Amino acid sequence: MLEIEPMAGLANKMRAISAAHWLAKELDQELRVTWTPYRGLNCLYTDLFTHGGEFHLRERPRDPFHESSLFRYYFKVKALGYSKSLQLITTDKLAQDQVECLRGQQRILIASPHQFFGADKPLFRFRPREEINERIEATTGKFRDNTIGVHIRRGDHAISASTSTTLKFVEMMKGYLERDPDTLFFLSTDSATEEQRLREEFGPRIIANQKELSRNSRQGIADAVLDLFCLSRTVKIIGSFYSSFSEVAARLGGIPLEVAS
Repeated sequence: MLEIEPMAGLANKMRAISAAHWLAKELDQELRVTWTPYRGLNCLYTDLFTHGGEFHLRERPRDPFHESSLFRYYFKVKALGYSKSLQLITTDKLAQDQVECLRGQQRILIASPHQFFGADKPLFRFRPREEINERIEATTGKFRDNTIGVHIRRGDHAISASTSTTLKFVEMMKGYLERDPDTLFFLSTDSATEEQRLREEFGPRIIANQKELSRNSRQGIADAVLDLFCLSRTVKIIGSFYSSFSEVAARLGGIPLEVAS
């Protein structure tokens, strides 16, 4: 069996699960996902997605060892029960020789926030819970064929905010409007200030979900899933620099991602 402990926030966890899904297939192993809430994603997998049985799912209670530098000690202790373990935090890709070393291992443990394998393959098919999916359908029912997704990451992501400035987003959106005046924009952002500014600039051309912005509540994360899947239904995404959320939304929909930078 291959066990993955997906780390960090929503999109990071999703791409780590997808990587493990494809690696398990490559190694002909069963997959187990161990999902642990933490302060940046304080809910369970089944609070967000329907579990269809494609992998074994183990949901754990919130654990302080997952929220600090103590995680590496937790991982080392847990790894004692496995024939091979890898903590892929600073490394975002498995080398081919590492993949070969995993073949034939009986119990493999990997912890990562990255798409460390299968980046050239489709993202694992996550299925939002029915109540979330109903909201996705209600929002995307307002889309036209020319609706462009806009993801503005702010919060605690200083690198993204300093590179993908609001001015850059506005310039790119105006460029699309010059080419097609009927363009609509679906806006996903973790900043009420940014949403207000873009509504003042573009008025009714902005579509956005009402949502809770806290990542420390179940509702806040469910609303993030809502936005993620709505972004994936647009024709392309203007995304934020170094944002896994922008990347995963584009991969979910198989649509182009243009980073505002």
